Amino acid sequence: MAIPAEKRVHVGVAEEHRYSLIRVMRRYGTLQGPRPTVPDQTKCQGGYVYGALDVVTGQAAFLSTPTGALDWTEAYLQELIARDPAARPLMMWDRAGFHLTAESPEWPEAGRVVPLPAYSPELNPLASLWDPVKRRIANDVGETLVKLEAAISEGLAPFWQPRAPVQSFLGDSWLTRGVSPFLDRRKRLIPP
Repeated sequence: MAIPAEKRVHVGVAEEHRYSLIRVMRRYGTLQGPRPTVPDQTKCQGGYVYGALDVVTGQAAFLSTPTGALDWTEAYLQELIARDPAARPLMMWDRAGFHLTAESPEWPEAGRVVPLPAYSPELNPLASLWDPVKRRIANDVGETLVKLEAAISEGLAPFWQPRAPVQSFLGDSWLTRGVSPFLDRRKRLIPP
């Protein structure tokens, strides 16, 4: 079913990131001398952060959940739709087993999904958003999940600002170059 021409459209990319108290270990250079040690954690507490960037408005939306499951994916999409109920979201997402597809009965009628090809994280600009977050928490043992989530929030904080950081992050990519003509064609379809 086509999206009516008079409806606003939000084109977004979505991705999730799993985190836990088991540390992300990274190499780093040091001065010559004793080898530094990195404390290790064996607690397997964690969660997921769902994230989406809106190519049209330049807004970002994040949701921390205890697991990555179909129910949480649906809840996250409902939250995105609730931000602007008059618009229709068009989400691009990979094909993880807990993501909704266009055929999923749980997929909200108000939105559409465009699945990205399998095994192609390079097509989703949001996949590289998690690298700075991982750098922020690498080689550091959080004592509690609350402290870890606070560090993740600090890494994502620049994207909570309106527009500029998101647009800068998306840059000039296949996505931003394709969305502009799509929106221009839709504007010509709307009667004056």
